[in-house]
Amino acid sequence: EVKDDPTLREDFAMTLAKAGALQSELGDSEQAIAALKRSESIYAELAGSVAANDPVRLHWATCQNNLAQALVRAGELEDAARYFVRAMTTAQSLADLGESFTQHREAEVSLATTLNNMGLLLMRTEATSEAESYFLKAIERLQPLLIEPVSDAKRLTSSKTDPVPLKLAAVQSNLAGLLTESEPERAIQHAGQALESQLNLLQSNPGDAKVAGQTMVTLNTLGAAQSAMGRNAKAIETFEQAIEIGDQVVVRWPNHPNYRRDLALSFNHLGLTRSKMGALQEARKAFEEALETGQSLAVQFPEDAETQSMLGGVWNNYGFLQQQLGDTESAAHAYSQAIELQSVAVSVAPEVVRYNDFLRKHEANRQNVMASTEISRGHGVKKSPKD
Repeated sequence: EVKDDPTLREDFAMTLAKAGALQSELGDSEQAIAALKRSESIYAELAGSVAANDPVRLHWATCQNNLAQALVRAGELEDAARYFVRAMTTAQSLADLGESFTQHREAEVSLATTLNNMGLLLMRTEATSEAESYFLKAIERLQPLLIEPVSDAKRLTSSKTDPVPLKLAAVQSNLAGLLTESEPERAIQHAGQALESQLNLLQSNPGDAKVAGQTMVTLNTLGAAQSAMGRNAKAIETFEQAIEIGDQVVVRWPNHPNYRRDLALSFNHLGLTRSKMGALQEARKAFEEALETGQSLAVQFPEDAETQSMLGGVWNNYGFLQQQLGDTESAAHAYSQAIELQSVAVSVAPEVVRYNDFLRKHEANRQNVMASTEISRGHGVKKSPKD
């Protein structure tokens, strides 16, 4: 019923944007993209008929960013990159207005958010140096806001917690994730900074699911960097802390897929580290916990490439462990499961090179275990019993 009423059209665009963001978070990429594209086109029309500093442009930038995020989840990376660039351009034009724009702080946060998300996209495509550049740009936009005074009037009219510390911690955590393998010492430094901020925020508001979820992600990253440095005992402590937080979050918000996926990753990391330390039975238990936690997500979100790939990786790790334990039959089954899931990820998001790389590794691992089984049978060697 909005017809040509600008105010009602803006409300309609905002409603579509919120619906699309929720659909994306719940894994319904097709509906999310449709809603967000419709919202973005309305915002584009509205932005063309308002002043350069009109707040509608800030909502437009947010919508462009969220549409790009939905496209990333659907594996449409080239289109996602284009919308991220548009979102950055829109937010940058508002941030450049400085204090003359009444929502200057929000514009800076919006710009930093999209810079961070562009960095994550580039991480997926193995463009590591470019990804690091975007993460650092996001940090540069956010750090001055920590010391920038917030007016009493703005504080009184806002019921929300200041988003800057949490956003900055998230970017630092993502940068740490990028550096985990190549520069683990730097990764530990950035993850430690993020974790300190997140734990402070969590202490002041223990019921904040978003803070708890991001803290779990940072702990996973910190533990992986510690393990890469050979600090395995410390890494195990870190992963166990992540699991403790993750268990609480999943119990309170059982239908939120990201929390369940991150908890599965915590168990997977724990399994890998215990394997490195030779504690194979404990490692097996951790991998089985990871599969039990995350397996339902593969069924629930068949079009989410990252979830399919992640679970494929867990099955691959479980298969390698079973090989170490001498159970070649279970190992072959695990590798087959890994191939099946990774194949889905490749079909959903063929642009992501690492999914293809993972698939080739899973296939090579399965061929290897099948070949060793045939050799053992040919020499009359009995298969090891299952543990």
